[in-house]
Amino acid sequence: MFSKLSNEVKAVFNKTVKELSAKNTLFVMTAFYPQRGGILQDVVKAGGQAVIAGGAPNQQLFTDIPQYSPGYDTTGISETPKEIYEIVKALPEELVSGRPVALFVEAPVGNLWSNNLRVKKRADIIASNEQNLRLFFEEKTNLQKILTEAGLEECFIPSEVVKAEQLDAEKISSLYAQYQGSNGKVVIQSCGAENFESGGGKGTSIVSSAEEFAQNIVQHKGDVKVARFIDGFCSNMSMFVGNTIADKEHGGVQKGHLTSEDNAFSEDTIYALLQRGKEIGISEDKTIVLTARASLKAIGDKNLTGSSSNGVGNSLGYEFPEEINAKVYEISQKLGTLMAQCGKVGLCGADLIIDSDNHIWINEVNDRQQGPTEQLSLDAENADLVGIHRLAFISNYADCSAPKTQKLLYQIQQSSENLYKKSLESDGSFYIKMMGKQQGTATAIIDLKPGVYAIDKQADGSWQWDFSQNHAQSQNIDLNQSRIYAGLTGVSLKKGQLVPAGAQILRIVGKAKNGSSPFNIQNNKVVLNKKWLPIVNKLYSDIFGKDYNHQQTLLMNKNNSAQR
Repeated sequence: MFSKLSNEVKAVFNKTVKELSAKNTLFVMTAFYPQRGGILQDVVKAGGQAVIAGGAPNQQLFTDIPQYSPGYDTTGISETPKEIYEIVKALPEELVSGRPVALFVEAPVGNLWSNNLRVKKRADIIASNEQNLRLFFEEKTNLQKILTEAGLEECFIPSEVVKAEQLDAEKISSLYAQYQGSNGKVVIQSCGAENFESGGGKGTSIVSSAEEFAQNIVQHKGDVKVARFIDGFCSNMSMFVGNTIADKEHGGVQKGHLTSEDNAFSEDTIYALLQRGKEIGISEDKTIVLTARASLKAIGDKNLTGSSSNGVGNSLGYEFPEEINAKVYEISQKLGTLMAQCGKVGLCGADLIIDSDNHIWINEVNDRQQGPTEQLSLDAENADLVGIHRLAFISNYADCSAPKTQKLLYQIQQSSENLYKKSLESDGSFYIKMMGKQQGTATAIIDLKPGVYAIDKQADGSWQWDFSQNHAQSQNIDLNQSRIYAGLTGVSLKKGQLVPAGAQILRIVGKAKNGSSPFNIQNNKVVLNKKWLPIVNKLYSDIFGKDYNHQQTLLMNKNNSAQR
């Protein structure tokens, strides 16, 4: 049953690409995280034409998809109108001028991308996945209201939003005393209109003492969220959210939007969004929420990043207890249905923290494609299930008024719970996100392309990467073997290329179970498996030189000494 449904989703996807291609449509991905545009590879395979605006100079992350950089690495920079203009400007005008364009944005924040393409490049935007609801759903000051309206009050982490400029010594001391955990830790997060972030842990600090709390919080501007530190391990939940009401004018299904009269930083805006959703016919029975299995998420591992708040990897096949899997599904349905009734269409999810009692807390809502989303989708399709990234594509670009597509959306709606349960039985992948972990900028000393490479264990127990041959596919990794195969994705390094601290360099991807999994839960925290450390460190040194890891160790020791 599910394999038929999966095949029908792929058939509608291919049909959509062919219909748009017949109009000479160009798919344009403009994003700060172009590594998350793998769906465009399937667009090209189906006969479409696609380009990426963004990334580093001379970079090409995906085979057969040209990439145009503004002359500097755009990964992870602030998503401002000026930066969007610079990235769009990098596209050759003759490529898009007067041409039908279908716009793909990994983390949409409004119509800035399409407006720039339309005005600056004279593109004819005929389809887009742009929405601006992210401004509301990702705003930390709105989280409690969102969870309350979704019926998820028990998942809200105790917290308070304050104005940094209005804090005196007495209030600072009181805040720390109120929210410190048993280990003295408190979470501080920038939020509000002055501090809208693009995700990835930016603007988040974890402090461990009253002194550190006082020093940190006065460095913030505007609204600051002070939250209790939950002692638990992190998980990531991804889902597709949408509806069955076709948008006959723009393609896909009906979308909701914030208007100029809405305040994205007011929690009560949720009622205006729900009302407008009702006005265009999005009742609960017209919503679709398809949940992917939860992942085990690693954050701030010192072996992979210099920041304690950076997400550095996910184990997508981790086998959680049944009660956690059931609660993840309940959370996704309640939160997803609320977002769908507000007109959200596409990929989204939430960052979760699971404590020692298996209670699930929601740290934040992510109204965008998340790090593990694409690989979760591919894992689902490899198990003959529906990939949520392909479903999101259909809901944004397909003719959803067609009877076949309407039937397909209805079938997915009715099969949602069974699809989720079946996904829990399938093999899951992992990815290790390697970040620039030194301060300043490092220089690549080799050329490196995406692919599957062999890694050989040496007589002394060390590992050696073999970049001489790109293999067809990876295999399940067993670290007891003398040779393993792992994929490298999201990489397009050239010798001499500069990589700034905090930038994503690449991802190591594959499948592994038991003792060969790259991440373990240790003292209620997800950490890199020690068996993987020599493999990761060797790759760092191959890319940046043998002293790279040594310099990082010296820097960490220096910082630790300064803190003492």
